Amino acid sequence: MESIKSKTLNEFKMNILKYKTSIKKSTMKKYFSYLKKLMPLYENLIWNKDYNKLVKMKNKIKNLMKKTNYDDLIRQTAIFYGVQIDKIGIINIAFYPIPYGNNIKAYRIKNLETIGILISKKQNIIWLTSATILHEISHTIYFKSKIVNKNFNFKNKKRKLLVIEGFATAIGAGWGYNRLTSKNSIYKQWYNNKDYDKVAKKIYPKLKIYLDNNRTIDSDLIKYIKKL
Repeated sequence: MESIKSKTLNEFKMNILKYKTSIKKSTMKKYFSYLKKLMPLYENLIWNKDYNKLVKMKNKIKNLMKKTNYDDLIRQTAIFYGVQIDKIGIINIAFYPIPYGNNIKAYRIKNLETIGILISKKQNIIWLTSATILHEISHTIYFKSKIVNKNFNFKNKKRKLLVIEGFATAIGAGWGYNRLTSKNSIYKQWYNNKDYDKVAKKIYPKLKIYLDNNRTIDSDLIKYIKKL
């Protein structure tokens, strides 16, 4: 709610309803009626209890970003996609706590990245900052790219998703992690979908050359990806 400048649940509802979605507005309104009832329970059981831990984690991530010149990774990603940095706009990153379980959840809505933080377990901050946050930021820039829209806008949904997730995973878990650590990924699995994981690892060496050398997607890379 903070990340989209909403001070109340009702204001948040009004902002969300402005978005064009596949969900009917009547269904969305019904969802918010349930959300209103659940909000006090969520705040009592999860949010209030985990808030300080969440802020502590956020500050660690901010310090890491500052220390590693994280903005430069975003700039190089924009160059790769052929997007001018001033055309991206402000990217908001919203954190929320995940008290139990092992899976990190992350989603994007336009320039808003929502990132789940594992509160009860020790988490690799570098991996989270590269494989999750940079992954989502990469998506945001990807959808602003005219080159991408022209060359990878496949009608086949599976092929389209393979490129979308393959690029973001190679950039975040592969290149981003390497830039932050000067090492290759310590994790065997980059994405919890075996197809996306396979594509990302296949295209990573080629994408790394482009990203490291501030090169934009060109006809050679387009042919390589389509052939793959």
